[in-house]
Amino acid sequence: MTTLAPWYDARRVADKKSVVLSKWLHQRPGGADRAGLTPVTLIPNKTPATGRRSYAAAQVNRLTQGWSTISASANSDIHRSLDAVRARSRKLANDDEYVKKWLAMVTTNVVGPAGFRFQSRVYDQPGKPDTLANDAIERAWERFSRKGVCDVTGRQSLIGLQQLAIKAAARDGEFMFQIVRGKAAGNPFGIALQMLDIDRLDTGYNQPATQGANAIRMGVEVNAYGRPVAYWLKGSHPGEAYQINLGYQENARQRIPAEDIIHEFISDRPEQVRGMPWAHAAMLRLNNLGGYEEAAVIAADLPSYEAFLKNKLTRLDGIASIESSFALSQVKYSIALPV
Repeated sequence: MTTLAPWYDARRVADKKSVVLSKWLHQRPGGADRAGLTPVTLIPNKTPATGRRSYAAAQVNRLTQGWSTISASANSDIHRSLDAVRARSRKLANDDEYVKKWLAMVTTNVVGPAGFRFQSRVYDQPGKPDTLANDAIERAWERFSRKGVCDVTGRQSLIGLQQLAIKAAARDGEFMFQIVRGKAAGNPFGIALQMLDIDRLDTGYNQPATQGANAIRMGVEVNAYGRPVAYWLKGSHPGEAYQINLGYQENARQRIPAEDIIHEFISDRPEQVRGMPWAHAAMLRLNNLGGYEEAAVIAADLPSYEAFLKNKLTRLDGIASIESSFALSQVKYSIALPV
């Protein structure tokens, strides 16, 4: 009769001073004597309380070993992820019906069909509302808000620009307008707005602050206090198809003063200069949900496809099923499978 070796080596346990297994051997009747071990005295943990982590979330163990404990600046975190997260957010906005509905709800509930309303509040010397002045200003604002006037491209009204802006803020994390002044505005007011795709703000352009020069963080030039003083924009969208087809290199950057730019986003941390898509924390789960639904649809179609193979595929006489035909290498096809 063969005797199986024990799952532990008592001598080896003793040599390595394994407190747990040694204690287990001593608790067994005669276990320590048979293993030839010297009784082990357990020493209580005398680690001072000040040497332990004060917060449970700071503990490092097998359950938290993948949990990052590195703290970087807001701009460093955003710089590493912004382009990828924005591209995936746009992909979800194009293909995921839940995200499309969410963007539509954001646009409806924030801007609405009538947009933000403007009301003039001009007062005369005694402190009473100047009705004539207020009416004139509001009529001028209404004319400026029309399609083809406020938008330098002539395509949008002010309500349309507001809707585009809030949708871009939710989908891309930020939006940007350039203020066009003078004759270039193309209207009697001498001022118009041009909405820019945020991809034109060069995320990859970063420079440290030097003597006599401001720091540049992801295309935003800031002074010593973090105030934006200029924006470095590409001449056109870097993904423009005609440029790619013609083999053009990356567009040259243009420095636009901050007073000519409207750049808005929601800041989550101090000193942040760029915004992240609003749904970034839910995007991975949304993508996985889409994959799960697709897998469920395919799984539901498998029985019908299997039935098609068994019942519709041409079989030799005397062969009962497609499985036996494959097994005997006797399958032949009289018609092509549908594509």
